[in-house]
Amino acid sequence: MSQLKINSYLFLLTFFSVTACVENSEVKTTSRGLTVVNRLDTVAELMAQRGTNAALGDTPGELAYQRMVDAQANRRPTTELGIYTLETPAEPVAHISSRSAALSLTWSAAQRVPGDGENVLGGPFTRKDSARIIGMRNGEPWALEYNGRSGSERLFSRDKFHVGLGPITQLDMNAYINAAGAFTQTMRSTGGLHVYKTRRYLNATDSDASPRVDQEVYQVAVAYGSDIGGVPVIGPGGKVSVHLANGMQPVSYESTIRPLTETRARTTAVDLLTTEDAEAAAWARLALDELGPHTHQISSKQFGYLRRGKSSTQSIVAPTFAFFFAPVTDPGTKRIETISAVLDPAMRALIDADEQAERARKTTVDEGDVRQELPAIQ
Repeated sequence: MSQLKINSYLFLLTFFSVTACVENSEVKTTSRGLTVVNRLDTVAELMAQRGTNAALGDTPGELAYQRMVDAQANRRPTTELGIYTLETPAEPVAHISSRSAALSLTWSAAQRVPGDGENVLGGPFTRKDSARIIGMRNGEPWALEYNGRSGSERLFSRDKFHVGLGPITQLDMNAYINAAGAFTQTMRSTGGLHVYKTRRYLNATDSDASPRVDQEVYQVAVAYGSDIGGVPVIGPGGKVSVHLANGMQPVSYESTIRPLTETRARTTAVDLLTTEDAEAAAWARLALDELGPHTHQISSKQFGYLRRGKSSTQSIVAPTFAFFFAPVTDPGTKRIETISAVLDPAMRALIDADEQAERARKTTVDEGDVRQELPAIQ
């Protein structure tokens, strides 16, 4: 199969009807004559409405869920969906060795000395399935980390990340978002990202022992979400985050995005698990812990391609429902339940095996650090 990459292009559906296009403002479906297309490529649609620098948050997944409800209730065709194989993560030491050269991060092999802490230059330092080096970039120490289990990558300044360069007194969020986007383009070759959330980090100080506390922004974070054919990627993975200090200077980059390598199957909304059955399955999981409507309420319902977090193992990406539960009263614990939307037995077997591997990872006892020394990379 040809290689697929996460991007923002749309699956365009062409119809040979001359009937004028009519927009339904309630369910946001586009109709041409007797043919109705229920669009699930909500990322591109929302970006067009709100602007490229607007933080979309979880709205793409929530809107896609609403479209699923409508499509299944009315048996309407939708944007075509796929079940994909993720690219296998690279061997950690080999990856950071080649990646450091691409990022102009210079380092030499060195074994950490006990007690030296985290600022020892060199590497590679390995722990389980991850590797890390600390080298010089633009005359400053930077750390590069790679997780060979999930394929996540992190690059950050040892001296400036969560230390800052003084207070940000002139905060133009659009300018910081643009700077984060420009830095992201230098770190990864493919596009297809949208602004997910932004965050400001504050330092709080007392003013001459008075009750008043001054708060100063010292760092800004911009998180990007991704999509597959315009359909949102939901869950903690499939994201990029960039942190910037004063002067819009990047001090950290982290990515949990991996390319897709193969299409295993194609489907549409009407061939998937219904939204009603998915919600019932989510409540059933809570019931196993003696929880239910008396303890929790659903705060968000989402649909999209599920990507797990930066420490997770995952090889299959498929359409998934996600239900976010908030406690009815405090104190309480939030819950997130993800339910696969796939019904095909062969595809479900692949997804179930993938989920079983992740459960096994979570129950594995962590091993201690293992340090190794390699010859310097020429």
